[in-house]
Amino acid sequence: MKRLFIIFLGVFIIGIVIGVKFSPIFREKQTTSIEKRSKSPGVIADIILAKTIDATTGKPLTITHAFSKKEPTIYAVMKLQHVSSGTRIEYVRYRNKKYLDHRSIQIVQPVLYVNFHWKLKTPPADRPAGTYLIKVYANGKLEKAAEYVVREALDSASFTPSILKI
Repeated sequence: MKRLFIIFLGVFIIGIVIGVKFSPIFREKQTTSIEKRSKSPGVIADIILAKTIDATTGKPLTITHAFSKKEPTIYAVMKLQHVSSGTRIEYVRYRNKKYLDHRSIQIVQPVLYVNFHWKLKTPPADRPAGTYLIKVYANGKLEKAAEYVVREALDSASFTPSILKI
């Protein structure tokens, strides 16, 4: 009987050791792909959402985070720093947390501002209402993110975009 107890105790201890070794509860924190990525190049200083921009400089003029469904154009203006020729700037856009579209450009010569814009295809068409998220990458590394909202009509209720730390 004593021998059976010792065998049972040994199997029990081995089971606990194996359980601790392979259980996700006791493992080190798993890192996400964003935590593993190399340091961003620091090219994008800011993302500014606007209704209009200066046609010559690309500087945003009518800055906002809320747009109506009838807004003819929405601009996402990236203010750049330490940019060099050949840098690829790209975005991925989501509406209500679902993938919407993406696009990229390559910097030919250093500039202060670049923008992506979305125009209504056939006015008086409407934009889909919702909350939009834009993630902007420089050379494949996530740099900044910005959020905006499209509503039926702009009213007195303001939209406060969430602070997105990258």
